[in-house]
Amino acid sequence: MVVTHDHTKVKDASQEEKGASSQRIDLGDAVEISVAAELHARLKQALETQSSVVLDAESVEIVDTSALQVLCVFLREAHSFHIDVQWHQPSEQMLSAARLLGMTELLSLPASQ
Repeated sequence: MVVTHDHTKVKDASQEEKGASSQRIDLGDAVEISVAAELHARLKQALETQSSVVLDAESVEIVDTSALQVLCVFLREAHSFHIDVQWHQPSEQMLSAARLLGMTELLSLPASQ
């Protein structure tokens, strides 16, 4: 489990508890402005289910600031609803973009894989 600077608890998907109901959201290979609205809608729907969420970022190759901002807002809202969020193998590109923008802690991402 990762605890961020604001004490948000985010589990790594490898630590997912058996039998727990969770929703997997595949971020695909491009997390950028062209998909930000669709990503926001998918994340909002996930919040409405009140179940834990796994963000699958294994295939991400392209990342931009707007999509990372959408993810930051989602994580903040999930925390406020006490919804567990887990990352599944975030790609090096995802980790690198978050590091470059100083968003690693905000996104509750590991410092490296």
